[in-house]
Amino acid sequence: MIFKPLPLLLLFGLLTTVDARAFEIRSLETKRVDKRFTISLTARLERPVDVVYGRLTSYDQLSQLSASIEESRQLKADEAGEVIVYTRVRPCVLFVCKTVRIFETISYPAQYQIVATVIPARSELAYGSAHWTLMAEGDGTLLNYESEIEPGFDMFPLIGPAAASYSMKKQAKEFLKGLEQ
Repeated sequence: MIFKPLPLLLLFGLLTTVDARAFEIRSLETKRVDKRFTISLTARLERPVDVVYGRLTSYDQLSQLSASIEESRQLKADEAGEVIVYTRVRPCVLFVCKTVRIFETISYPAQYQIVATVIPARSELAYGSAHWTLMAEGDGTLLNYESEIEPGFDMFPLIGPAAASYSMKKQAKEFLKGLEQ
């Protein structure tokens, strides 16, 4: 995932404890079909929509949102003028961790919408896309997130779908906690 490296980051998990949170997860689903992983998330955050959007689009500061994000930065626009973001993440599933480098183009199809598309030729992902939609809900923000990735490397055979799903959900919760801080 990831573009805003965020989408892809949510697909990778850290087994960290996520406690006392102000966000509310309304739905969180993960799925694996062949080599592709998907995650769908709907959550309500206590922060105003402008604040959440600002945090998501502060590409040079994404490491403040999740311990698995080691580095992130917005690069110069490409020839077509598209925003490109580089992210280095180190997700862990159970006891297995891997550093993954991701380059993504970012687009903004409408207000408070972000679409990130992985550049496979420059990334360690064979495919990746993510869609963020934010809406004001009272004093807070309703966040809808959909992402699909395909690693460009072999997943470790010891890591089954259940462990990957569990880790993806833990990472999503950690990321939401980071958005609320």
